[in-house]
Amino acid sequence: MAIINRDQDISEQIVDFNAVISTAVGASAGAGFHVLQMPWPGTLQGVAIAANSVSGAPVVSVDIKRFTATGVTTIAFVGSTLAVLAFGLSAPYTMIPLAGGVSAAGSTLRQLQAGDVVVVNQLFSGGNVAISNAVVTVCVNAVQDIKKHFNIAP
Repeated sequence: MAIINRDQDISEQIVDFNAVISTAVGASAGAGFHVLQMPWPGTLQGVAIAANSVSGAPVVSVDIKRFTATGVTTIAFVGSTLAVLAFGLSAPYTMIPLAGGVSAAGSTLRQLQAGDVVVVNQLFSGGNVAISNAVVTVCVNAVQDIKKHFNIAP
């Protein structure tokens, strides 16, 4: 069922999910961290990340993993890469833009199903590049008024 509540502003349809990656993340490319499992269908709007103990210039990307009876499908590099910003810097936190490229507006790659997993991947490697205690925010636009969490009916 589409959102039909005309009293609900477009900004009220967006839900922010937060996750903390508390493990110290060393300098090894390819590690992935599951930050959200979608409880209901929605449209991915963006991902933001900030961390303590940023060393060097760490960069991450975002994938979506969809698990089905036949295996896992990975929707790779949704949006663009994202530089990790240290807490306390006098600059705005960065959000992965989802305009253009693989995730252009209207692209089905941004459509999340219940059970999809949003994954943050390390792209950095080499000496003196690391982060710890990263806070990840995933912004999702709800596509339904009435939501079944993980397809569980009340």
